[in-house]
Amino acid sequence: MFTGIQLDPYRHTCEEYTFAATCGRIPRFADPWWRSLCQTLRDLLHKLVYHEAMTSSRQRPFMDAPASRNRVFLMWSYIGKTLARMLSFPIDLNQRGRMTQQLTIEWMNQCIGPSAHAARLILDERPGRLNEMVERRFPDSKEPPPAFGGEIEDLARKLLSTTRREGIEGNAL
Repeated sequence: MFTGIQLDPYRHTCEEYTFAATCGRIPRFADPWWRSLCQTLRDLLHKLVYHEAMTSSRQRPFMDAPASRNRVFLMWSYIGKTLARMLSFPIDLNQRGRMTQQLTIEWMNQCIGPSAHAARLILDERPGRLNEMVERRFPDSKEPPPAFGGEIEDLARKLLSTTRREGIEGNAL
């Protein structure tokens, strides 16, 4: 993220990619909404990569097929992609008048919407939806769906709250 680490997706592992995405400091001048969303996504990505269901996939190269094809891996991948898209946005969002109408639409479609969607999938707001997605993506997987656990579900609730800008002071949008 802000580390300058160059990774080779065919050589570096899922764990190393997670470390690179979560270890950098978020600059103090970052917009409060951007900061909160970024930190929550990073926390969630970190918890997912160290979930028991990721044990067999954690040390595999990023571009290899997952060893364990399950909902935890699918959400780790989705959250990681959402975080990567988010990092293409200016961290000061609306400061200095950078947040145009077009950028606002892109921010909502590429960061806020996917973040809220991920949170709802983890929280199983539409029962069985995530399991259906896993079955479509990995039709040969016969593993029972692992539970996310309380910490990941709490982070998903925080993520959903953040997408609504609840409790975030100083939002310019």
